[in-house]
Amino acid sequence: IVRNPYSRLLSAYLDKIYGKTKEYDNLLANHGLASGRDLSFSDFVHLVSEESFDQMDQHWAPQRGIISWDIFTYGYLGFQESLSEDLLACLTGRGLDTKAPHNFASHSRSASNKLHDFYNEELRRIVYRHYKGDFEAFGYSEDIGIATADRSVSAAGMDRPYQIKPEYQGLIAAHD
Repeated sequence: IVRNPYSRLLSAYLDKIYGKTKEYDNLLANHGLASGRDLSFSDFVHLVSEESFDQMDQHWAPQRGIISWDIFTYGYLGFQESLSEDLLACLTGRGLDTKAPHNFASHSRSASNKLHDFYNEELRRIVYRHYKGDFEAFGYSEDIGIATADRSVSAAGMDRPYQIKPEYQGLIAAHD
């Protein structure tokens, strides 16, 4: 399951940074900042944009890296923006029970509805530049007003289900 990078980053801010969780403490410590200080969304975006993938928390690290998009090919890719429909399609496509209730623990921050309240053009450009790989791989628009992905873009990267791309097989064999 992937998510629009604009709303994903804002959701991470609202849940983990504004809520001052352990991820907030780790972010401040990683940047040598005093604990307890308030971070605006702008501060958060600037800090995150300075981090490498290895430094980033999983809640805001690029999704391509988290799911090893460049290494593995997938038979199915779901989108947060259409989670219920995608989950149903995935279960149906694999012949699994779709009648069981699906209770998801929600801690929704409604980030997708708040994008224009938090983003200005500068922050939008920084986020696009830092997460460009996610935008391009999963078909999300650079336009902050277009929340859903062009599924044909990500579908082009899914030509063989659940296999390691040939160029990485030697690395896996060497590891074993």
